[in-house]
Amino acid sequence: MSCFAACVGLAADHGLPSVSASGSTSAPISTTAEADRPRLRTIDGLNRIEVGILGFEGILEVRPDHRIGAYDALLLASPNLGYRRHSMRLTTDGEAVFLALLQQSLVDAIRASRVSVVEGPERCAMEIELEVIRMDLDTGAQAGELAEMTIIMHFRDSVSGTPLLRYAKRNTVPHPDRGVTDDLQIRAGLDRIVRDMNIATVLRPAGLVDDSKIEGCEGTLADRGPEAPPSR
Repeated sequence: MSCFAACVGLAADHGLPSVSASGSTSAPISTTAEADRPRLRTIDGLNRIEVGILGFEGILEVRPDHRIGAYDALLLASPNLGYRRHSMRLTTDGEAVFLALLQQSLVDAIRASRVSVVEGPERCAMEIELEVIRMDLDTGAQAGELAEMTIIMHFRDSVSGTPLLRYAKRNTVPHPDRGVTDDLQIRAGLDRIVRDMNIATVLRPAGLVDDSKIEGCEGTLADRGPEAPPSR
């Protein structure tokens, strides 16, 4: 069993205060329930890309002039977690480990692609932020899923904060089979969600090769993008 599975548990006190999400000023991405509503462009200038025909799950919104391939390095913002109002909560340790392993999944993919990670905003660096929103844990027998949440990956210019790409995917954990406790099922489900995170899967549909350049940058992401590991 991983450290994550060993550390995550449900908080016994359902009245613990909710941990707020990042409070980002970017427009919220549509959830699965809203996906059928026609929308060509978000209020912050991102266009919806039809990725279903590529076998790509989730919702992808991209700035037309994103120039993602022109960047040389990545800046990782701290991940955030927010719950639905009446949801049960993970323990404090469980939240910390879950977010840390989500972040580590990005670090692993970046290392595999040999792209540099910087500590602060730079002209040639793109910022990535992971945001878990609308987490809903419900052990009641009438609940459709034991757990569900939407994970959003925000890609921004690290200096200006301009949104370049946003990817959202709804993740669920089904109710356990007989003989498996809710706690163990949630641990296993969140472990699976962490394993499935893959930055290359998100960036490929947006197109890493871009003719637009950023002054003073070499375009390392366009060069290294094809080397990124495939989705597991």
